[in-house]
Amino acid sequence: MTAATPLPTLRTLPLAARAYVTAVVIAGAACFSVALAYLRLPHPWLFVVLLGLAMATSAAKIDLPLGRSQSNLSLSHAVNFWALFALGPAPTVCIATVSAWAQCTLRVHLKGRNPLYRVVFSIASLTVTVACAAVPVSLVLADGTAASLLRAAAVAAPLYFFVNSTLVAGAIALSTRQPVIAIWHRNFLWSAPSYLAGAALAASATTASERGWFG
Repeated sequence: MTAATPLPTLRTLPLAARAYVTAVVIAGAACFSVALAYLRLPHPWLFVVLLGLAMATSAAKIDLPLGRSQSNLSLSHAVNFWALFALGPAPTVCIATVSAWAQCTLRVHLKGRNPLYRVVFSIASLTVTVACAAVPVSLVLADGTAASLLRAAAVAAPLYFFVNSTLVAGAIALSTRQPVIAIWHRNFLWSAPSYLAGAALAASATTASERGWFG
C-alpha cells in the first residue's frame, strides 16, 4: 500500500499566487463581516429555505442544450440570484458563503479532499462575487415588478460571471504561471450561458414567490 500523497499547502504556491489568494481571502472575510453586521431577516422562512436549497444544490448541475457548445446551469448560482433578488445583499452574502463551504467540504470523498487554502479561497471568492453583484442590483431593483427583476437579472448575471470567473482564473494563472486571459477563455467563457439562465430562472422564481404561487 502506497502512502497517501500529502495535500498541497499555501506555501507550495508561487509568491505571487500566495499574495493573491491571501488578498482575496481578506476581501471575502471583510465582505462577510459587513454582511453579518447588516443582516436583517424580515422573511426568515425564505432565508432558511434558500439557505437549504443553496447547500443542497451546491454540486448539482443541469445540462443546457446549446448545440455544439458544452454548458450547464449551476443550481446554486440560481439560488444565489434568487436570494439576491428576494432578500437583498446581506442575507445573500451569508447564503453564498455557506453554500460555497458546502460545495467544497460535503461529499468530497467522491473526488478527494481539497487543500485548506483552496477551500478558503473558493469560499472567499464567491463571497466577494455576490457582494460585487449586489451593488448594482440594489440600485436597479427599485421595486418588485417583473420588468425591474429582468433588469436586475440582466445586470447581475454578467457581473457575477465576470467577477467569479476572473477571480478563479487569476488564482489558476498565478499558480501555474500561465496567461490569465488564456486560462479564462479556455476554462470559463463557455459557462457564461449558465449564469444568464440562472438569473432568469431566479427572476421568475422571485416573481412567483411574491405572488404567492408557492403557497
